[in-house]
Amino acid sequence: MKILGIDPGFDRMGYSFLEMKNSTYSLVSSGLITTDRKSLHQERLLQVYKDLSELISKFKPIAIATETLIFSKNIKTASKISEVRGIIQLLTAMNNLKYVEFSPLQVKSAITGYGRASKKQIEKSIKLILKLSDIDYIDDVIDAIAISICGLNKLQYVQKLEVKLYAKTE
Repeated sequence: MKILGIDPGFDRMGYSFLEMKNSTYSLVSSGLITTDRKSLHQERLLQVYKDLSELISKFKPIAIATETLIFSKNIKTASKISEVRGIIQLLTAMNNLKYVEFSPLQVKSAITGYGRASKKQIEKSIKLILKLSDIDYIDDVIDAIAISICGLNKLQYVQKLEVKLYAKTE
């Protein structure tokens, strides 16, 4: 089972492809999608669309997981991120993928056991979960990895639940 986790952003957006086999997580790929601040708004949105489309085609996830939009004091920023989230949801539908989203509190709780965890605590937990000796990523990528872990956990739980329900109806 492979999932694409996304920390939505307009200037830069973290992404992470995580796979689970035999209850073991494996980081397949991660990075940043960036847009040029000098480009027109619509050109930047197109760049996000193209880059995400390429990644989905290359890695073929079964689902996309994102973080929900937190109300921002900066309306312009919130609006731009909402547009990016629209592109993510469009690509989810176009590629017939499952879609899950989590609040930052849910992600922190799932990764560290504490909803107010610091970035360092999240980073340390991800190192342990993925059995990495070092983790040298920008915050947006770390957030995307955490979102991927949450997404895989939720999909695995739903899959087990569906199997149990299916078995009871037979």
